[in-house]
Amino acid sequence: MTVQIDKIIAQCSAEQPTAESLVRDLGVYSHEEFCISFCARVASEYVAGRLSFEAADAAVNWLHYFCYVDAERGIPDFSTAVHAAFDQGEYAHAGDPPDTDPVEKYTRPLLAQVATDYGSLCAPNNSLRARRP
Repeated sequence: MTVQIDKIIAQCSAEQPTAESLVRDLGVYSHEEFCISFCARVASEYVAGRLSFEAADAAVNWLHYFCYVDAERGIPDFSTAVHAAFDQGEYAHAGDPPDTDPVEKYTRPLLAQVATDYGSLCAPNNSLRARRP
């Protein structure tokens, strides 16, 4: 499945994968499994330095579109948290000095928090819920 997800991540920077191509390529996986596996791969590849912020952000934005705009499929909490982390790195935040890098200030710490909340950026056992005290 990793090879298939990597192919979809690459497509997100160049073209938008369609629901039909996903069904064809990943038809044996549930929607929740796909979302979690996709976001875990994007986040872990980004943190490891093998995926640029722009490519990772494009991928998670595509997933959000796929889950809500194209159809009302919904999205697991883990995937929402990963999307939110990248979303915060897209723009300068009010009150931040002009030289603030929003990716370093917001995205990276939020991904670290996702890893803490869920036990890992790899979403072990495809857990759909955050582990809370």
